[in-house]
Amino acid sequence: SMSLTRHLRTSPYTRTLRRFTTSPPLRQTQAPSPAPIPYTPTCPSPTCACAPMPPDLDIDRKTPLLNTMTPYAEQVVLCTGKDDWSSRIEDEPGDTGDFIRGLKGIIGRGGEAFDPFTNILLTASSLPPSKKQNTTTALLFPSFARIPSLPYTRTAFSHFASAYLKPHKLHPMHAALPAAQKAKLTRDESLASTLPAAEPITRPVVLICGHAARDKRCGVL
Repeated sequence: SMSLTRHLRTSPYTRTLRRFTTSPPLRQTQAPSPAPIPYTPTCPSPTCACAPMPPDLDIDRKTPLLNTMTPYAEQVVLCTGKDDWSSRIEDEPGDTGDFIRGLKGIIGRGGEAFDPFTNILLTASSLPPSKKQNTTTALLFPSFARIPSLPYTRTAFSHFASAYLKPHKLHPMHAALPAAQKAKLTRDESLASTLPAAEPITRPVVLICGHAARDKRCGVL
């Protein structure tokens, strides 16, 4: 007799066991909230008496402020890199004094562009100076412009005053002046192209009085 044997080829398989539970799911544990910042609800009582203020330092709260401050059309802040100057900065030796004297020779009393109705305030500051020799960097307020590396030449002083410091419109008291004189006193912004390009001031600028002693220049309380 013959016997037949059938060989069945079985494919391998993976057996997976899963566990089931009826317990509630575990919740994620949260970190405990920090304790509130301690604070003192009331200030403690002082342990000593405060010294009284001197009587001559009282602030005047009654006098009207109108017309008590000189109006300025523009403030020119010079970057000198120094923190101390002469009482009159036009008497300062060196680059700062040269620039002040040169600019005042144009817009100051007796200058070709002097205008008693357009006051310009010139201020020396300890801000970093210009890196180029015989030049000065100036900041203008309220124009919020920075003009770097202004050269020490009469032409540069004149063009700087005409492009940035002179008024756009003259005071009515100048109506009787000749046309040529009016032109010398009026702003000409086209001359800015002859100077280093102005840069807008986009960051706060804090000016702190640098006088070693308080005097009339700091104002009177």
